[in-house]
Amino acid sequence: MLEIHEAAVTDSTALSRLRRRLREMEIRIAFDDFGTGQSRLLELADEQPDYVTFAMAFVRDLHLAPARRRDTLLSLVQMTRQSGIVPIAEGIETAEEERACREVGFDLAQGFYLGLPTPLDQLHRLD
Repeated sequence: MLEIHEAAVTDSTALSRLRRRLREMEIRIAFDDFGTGQSRLLELADEQPDYVTFAMAFVRDLHLAPARRRDTLLSLVQMTRQSGIVPIAEGIETAEEERACREVGFDLAQGFYLGLPTPLDQLHRLD
């Protein structure tokens, strides 16, 4: 998978060419940090990635957030899933945040609560 930061998605023609080439090589695309910066909804619709990571700002203290914020995130996650894009919650640091992310419908998650980054030389080979 190739993760592309939302701010890097500025040339839709170039992104479209990149997406085609990556598909040919069976490499998936993830848009990173959705919700920061300009939240490029048009590119999300036009150049549909396989995954979208929602910025930590959405996840941080989600369990304490007002209902309106949770409802907005729920709508965005549902829209993403209905488009065939897998939503990823980014930056989960507590059990409460993890539970709240499940409640709004995230399929995948990452963050220190779930596991610390691991040096490559300490990973077990998969082959």
